[in-house]
Amino acid sequence: MDLNVVADPKSGGVSGNDTAHIYVLSGKLGIIGSDDNKTELSETDKVKMGGYVPLNNDNDDYRFNGNTPVVDSDETDATPGENDMIGLTLHAIVPKEVGGTYRLRWDSGIKLWRTKDKSPLNTTPPTPALVDANTEFDATVDTSLYVEGVTDSTTARDAHVHLDWLSPPQKDAQGNVLLGPDGKPVRTLAEDLDVAPFTVYKVNGPTNVPGYARYSYMATVPGLTTPGTWAAEGGSVSSTTGNTAQILWGAGGGDVSFADFSPNVRFMCKRDVNVVQVELDLVASQAQNLGNVSQENIGYATGTYIASNIKGAAMSAKVTVKEIKGVLVNGVYRGEKYIRLGFIQNIDVEKNRGVFNKFTPPQDYVSDLEAV
Repeated sequence: MDLNVVADPKSGGVSGNDTAHIYVLSGKLGIIGSDDNKTELSETDKVKMGGYVPLNNDNDDYRFNGNTPVVDSDETDATPGENDMIGLTLHAIVPKEVGGTYRLRWDSGIKLWRTKDKSPLNTTPPTPALVDANTEFDATVDTSLYVEGVTDSTTARDAHVHLDWLSPPQKDAQGNVLLGPDGKPVRTLAEDLDVAPFTVYKVNGPTNVPGYARYSYMATVPGLTTPGTWAAEGGSVSSTTGNTAQILWGAGGGDVSFADFSPNVRFMCKRDVNVVQVELDLVASQAQNLGNVSQENIGYATGTYIASNIKGAAMSAKVTVKEIKGVLVNGVYRGEKYIRLGFIQNIDVEKNRGVFNKFTPPQDYVSDLEAV
């Protein structure tokens, strides 16, 4: 936190027997943790650790352009269900009697919003949620903003938010606003009252999966020396290696599930996962063993070579899908369109061998695929 000394910004200067008012300004940015407590970081943690904001590369509102998912970081309007932003508080200027406004500067890897889901403020006319370089905020009150990650960091704490202060327009002795050469009111600017650093990290993994399936999820966090932790809501973490986790999902078809990654104890990314329930009709499903596949002796004079030139089905199976049920959110079943693209069956090979029955005793050649 920097201290800035300015003369009384409400007067047009000091002359004669006027009294000069000198103010030591104190402005502060507060980073809000995204853990369960949602409390502000200490000044020490803000400087040494900074904020961790996930790259907003998912699709929380399940929006599509045709069949192509719209990534949340590309959306500029209200995004229902958005949960990947980090809170940032602009604390009121000290002393408050200096008044004025705050203005912010920030690096290209992040965006700033007035609301956590990008919805406009309920004003007349509605105030856009996106903050730009000319947006000013009343410096005499606390203001809550939200930080979105749009480009992943290359190094730790490489995305900064700078807090600047602008005085009220200066006036002459008669109370008239003083204008500068550009015709705009004369105002005092105090830059970098405070700086808040952020690291934009990436979490990848499938967000539309069938029930009872296991998938990999990976986090990439610049500068992180100790692996983060994983948890699953609607499933279970079966194993972790570094910042990669294997998550086994439950039956699906209920509420939205979450793959939770925490780079440290103060921050968490909750990645939405639509687990789709796939229910089989066991009565309609059929399986029939058609017997062993026959093979003929085409070989050598001794008759010891058997070739599989006579082929046939050893088993017939029919699997009937009774229902595919996605995750219902705001009247829309999520995830179903992905599951309908294909249905994967896995098989465990119990026997895969060649039979040489002319030997005494007969011999089997066991394939590497057996019992895989």
